Amino acid sequence: MKLKLIYPDIPFWRAETSRIALFLGDVEFEDFRPSRDQLKQMKTDGTFPFGQFPVLEVDGKKVAQTSGIARFCGKLAGLYPKDDDFAAAKVDEVLDLATDITIKMQPALREPDPEQRKLKREELSREIHPPLAGFPGKSSRGKRKHRFFCQRFFDRSRSGCLEVVRLDSWRDHIRHSANPA
Repeated sequence: MKLKLIYPDIPFWRAETSRIALFLGDVEFEDFRPSRDQLKQMKTDGTFPFGQFPVLEVDGKKVAQTSGIARFCGKLAGLYPKDDDFAAAKVDEVLDLATDITIKMQPALREPDPEQRKLKREELSREIHPPLAGFPGKSSRGKRKHRFFCQRFFDRSRSGCLEVVRLDSWRDHIRHSANPA
């Protein structure tokens, strides 16, 4: 099977989850990181089915959307639960949460006016931080029913724990951006 992951050279979770899964699973793939000029062309030439990236080409066929690609790569790498639908749903939960956080963060990250950016980041700190205050703390060290991140499946793959670390660093970034020391 020939795999080609297409995403610019940006260290962002949308492609990193799939890259990490493929690396951990020792799955061979082409890690294509197009330039800005290449991206402009690819957005109009049909490379991106929905006009956005990431895209994974599998034997010339395309899979779009971050979560679909991450699940596919996780399955190829043996990191996505096959016989435990609940564990698979918990993996999907993390992917969906990361998407929700990304969507909520975009206006504050793209705001050009420094004062408005500060206000938006303060709002993010109030909106996103409280629900994540125990994430991953409760999930990895708290009540037993919330230990899915560092049990069985993730102990072997480590990818879930890495994703939680990324989400936790976002939480810290939001707090610090809203209230710099």
